[in-house]
Amino acid sequence: MRQTKLFFMLLLAMIMSATGALAQSVGTVFDYGTCKYKVSKKDLNDPSLNEAVVLEIGGTGKVVIPTEVQTPVGMDQEKYKVVGCSPWDSKVAEGVTEVEFSEGFREITANSLRKPQTLQKIIIPASCETVGHGCFLDCPALTSFEVKAGNTKYKAENGSLLSHDGTQLVYVPAGKTGNYTVPTGVTEIMPSAFSCCKNMEKITIPASVTKISENADYPSFNTSGTHFTVESGNAKFKDIDGLLCDKAGKKLVHVPFKYDKLVEPENKLTIPASVTEVADNAAIGSNIKKLDLNNTKKIGNAAFNSCSALESVTIGKDVESIGQGAFTNCQFITKFEVDENNSKYKAVNDVLFTHDKKTLVLYPCGKENEYTVPEGTTKIDKFAFADVHKLPKVWIAKSVTTIEEAAFKGAKMLKTVEFLSPSQLQEIGTYAFQQTPLENVIIPSSVAKLGDASFADTEKLTEVHFAANTLLKELPGNLFQNAKNLEKVLFDGANQLEKINSYVFLNCPKLKEFTVPKTVKDIASGAFKGTAGLEKVGFEELIRNSDVI
Repeated sequence: MRQTKLFFMLLLAMIMSATGALAQSVGTVFDYGTCKYKVSKKDLNDPSLNEAVVLEIGGTGKVVIPTEVQTPVGMDQEKYKVVGCSPWDSKVAEGVTEVEFSEGFREITANSLRKPQTLQKIIIPASCETVGHGCFLDCPALTSFEVKAGNTKYKAENGSLLSHDGTQLVYVPAGKTGNYTVPTGVTEIMPSAFSCCKNMEKITIPASVTKISENADYPSFNTSGTHFTVESGNAKFKDIDGLLCDKAGKKLVHVPFKYDKLVEPENKLTIPASVTEVADNAAIGSNIKKLDLNNTKKIGNAAFNSCSALESVTIGKDVESIGQGAFTNCQFITKFEVDENNSKYKAVNDVLFTHDKKTLVLYPCGKENEYTVPEGTTKIDKFAFADVHKLPKVWIAKSVTTIEEAAFKGAKMLKTVEFLSPSQLQEIGTYAFQQTPLENVIIPSSVAKLGDASFADTEKLTEVHFAANTLLKELPGNLFQNAKNLEKVLFDGANQLEKINSYVFLNCPKLKEFTVPKTVKDIASGAFKGTAGLEKVGFEELIRNSDVI
């Protein structure tokens, strides 16, 4: 019993630390000038090594990010060197037109400084060594990069950002308009290089370019351009009717955002007859309304993702493989049609399946009403229901054993998921139900594995039950992160849970009570971080023995 009490005390200390009773230095957010910063490194032995990253850039007009900042009165008032941006969550306030990073700044981290509508110029210091992928997304006013003399990694040319030796085109400002020619000498167009250049027209690729990134997360040409031209002499690429293709004409590399060769008035894209493969992200965000795949055999991952005008898709007889999320977030697609001679795929009540009907590949994004996964289905594929717009409820067939990564991620109206009994479900993948409006969930006892963050960002989720005799042994990291209305997580009977991983309940401020099963051997650091409303943590053994601590 003494060990149990000690265990409880240690857990309580962990929770107090996580909820702010015991302050932590790394991660502390503070104001300095018009901006917010976050402590990224604190050296107790040598304060001169302390570091911070910029979290929010506030103010108006030109804002200079200083070399050094200091925490305010009420904190430790120590100084911190500003070395980078906080990824994903770093912001630029509306009204800021220019940002200059001072010397000492080392990294503009991936996915930072996204979506400010007024930002026109970025000034990069000589000390900056890294500009990550996915930065400056949807910055329609951004027209210029400037790089200070002495930088050995980057240079600016006509407002665009290039590697210092001029061989890599890193970023073209999203606010560029008119025709654009990639500088001669560039051999590689980097991920996100043309991200959201929505008002750009013809893009000319010089003979020197030998590599264009097909990074699944950061396509080189994301919603950019109306027409491609490839200069003669290019050994790797060519244009076919304004489409960017490989030299052999067999692979469609990219469809411009506002492709100017669509057949009017249907806005129909017919894939060139020579093309057998559509690359990953090839037509992301394009203005295609109708699609003729012609002789296409392979459709890449996210190939037609976010084609918001796309209404009609027929999977031809030659199609052999369809990548993950190939037609995700195409809100007007209400059905898939498959040529009866296709040996790999089949449409079942407008939903795309493998030919043997065991894997549900893709649900039409715009299809309305509730849906029952048919019996005989064993797997729901990655991104199968991701970003669907009009699905309020889904019944999962007893036969389903696997729900893959991000299968329902971002399903905009999904309030209810019901697992038909007796469920054979064994695994729910990473991010499977992330960013859905689920209200409550009963996880079947047959589930032995949950992926990280599988129910993260479910802001309307209030109650979760694990069915009696669950086979689950771990609650994975970030499982319910940002489930801001989650109040109850209950085990409805005997279980085998052994470990609660880090940040399971991160930022779940309404979680009031949680009973740790007696089988649990390990609770990782930060498991209950941000549970400000947590009133009671109990243990099955303590409750059973009516022992009060």
